Amino acid sequence: MRASVVRRGRGIWALIAVTVLWGCADENDPAYLASQLDDPIETENALERLRKMLDERLQGNDEKAQMSAMGDFASRATDGLVGAFKRAEGNPLVRTRIISILTRSIGFTKSAPQRQKVLSEVFFHVLDSFKDKGDDPAQASLIIDKLAGLMSPPGGGEPLLDGGMIESAVGKIRDVSASVRASWGCKERTIRMQGQKSPVADQEQLLLSCIGGAAKLLGSEVGKGAQSAGVPILLDALRESFFFQDFYLNRAAADAIDSIAPYLGPEFVKQVAPALVEGLFLQGDFFLYPYTRRALVHLAALSDESRNAVVEELLKMLNVDLDEAVAKELPELANLGKSDRLDLLRLPCGTTLSSSCPDKEAALREYRDKDWAPAKAACNRGADPDRPGSGFQWGFNYEVIWDKFGGLLVDVVTPLAPGVNPDRTSKVGLAISALQAEVAQMDRGVTQVKA
Repeated sequence: MRASVVRRGRGIWALIAVTVLWGCADENDPAYLASQLDDPIETENALERLRKMLDERLQGNDEKAQMSAMGDFASRATDGLVGAFKRAEGNPLVRTRIISILTRSIGFTKSAPQRQKVLSEVFFHVLDSFKDKGDDPAQASLIIDKLAGLMSPPGGGEPLLDGGMIESAVGKIRDVSASVRASWGCKERTIRMQGQKSPVADQEQLLLSCIGGAAKLLGSEVGKGAQSAGVPILLDALRESFFFQDFYLNRAAADAIDSIAPYLGPEFVKQVAPALVEGLFLQGDFFLYPYTRRALVHLAALSDESRNAVVEELLKMLNVDLDEAVAKELPELANLGKSDRLDLLRLPCGTTLSSSCPDKEAALREYRDKDWAPAKAACNRGADPDRPGSGFQWGFNYEVIWDKFGGLLVDVVTPLAPGVNPDRTSKVGLAISALQAEVAQMDRGVTQVKA
């Protein structure tokens, strides 16, 4: 009997203790709500209250008060949210709601270790999952956009990511971009767009985030160490055929390269210059020329070394289809070689040259090496060269190349003083000499015709 009374007394005291503790809990405390995520029964309710709390703290016009309130929220809730994310494996709905909160609050996190924790245990985990499974491109886009946003934190100030964190982030973005392109195989965009569940729109939005994210993360001194991972993202997007992706991705890549040009090391200038020169010739329903031209002009203006890199690529462009008379007059040009990709782009069906589908490149090389007639090019099968609307492609010749060359050279090279001969031992001097030789060759041709 006495034991029963004692047990009942203990139960009453336990109930009182729970009541006291519950009554003392501050439901306006982000840390308390985050602790409730440990309880599966309370998870949904706690996440909703955290979301509302986040909304409330983001309201108002007092930026200083907002920064303080959000800093408090982030410091007190972040650890609990990260822990809940890890426990919620197999529950994508809960994980999505946690990600939604973290992407809005991480920019206010004052603790570098906490930011690193969110990146390594949540954001990078999601990007790795997309790379392996290809699911939820919208969520991957959200995270990449937020990573880019950490370079310009709320309230201004220095980037919230250090060099090591930027390198890790850009590496993950590179993997995501590569996985999207690998998923295409050699299926052109029109084929992949078929069906109600076509992934094309979501995938291209994700690629746009990858391009923009790479530009933001590389566009500062602290991001220089990530160039080896980030530049290939931009080159793949810039060089991709319009048959495989929407034009706006090529344009975004050209603009991204333009924006990061001041931070590029010499070896990376030499990587982007050829791709930008190729972009002068990419066309379909739109022309990429204005965007790549602007980037080339800005690149050449950075330094003499950058100008030489641009001019060298312009000379390699000339060598793709150089007039024999000019080549004979300027034997130095042969030592530079020619642009291999541009040599394929100029062919009939050269517009199909893809950075994602090696089969397209192989077909173009076969056509070039066997010196076939235009009608035998793969894209011209069934097309009538005598019917303009049939889509027959002829490619382009030296006249188009010289037009691009002359226009760019005027933009990137300082004019010579009257009576001064160009120094052919320099790349700039050799380029001016080539232009002079071509003009003289044209003059001779006109004279012959008149005669």
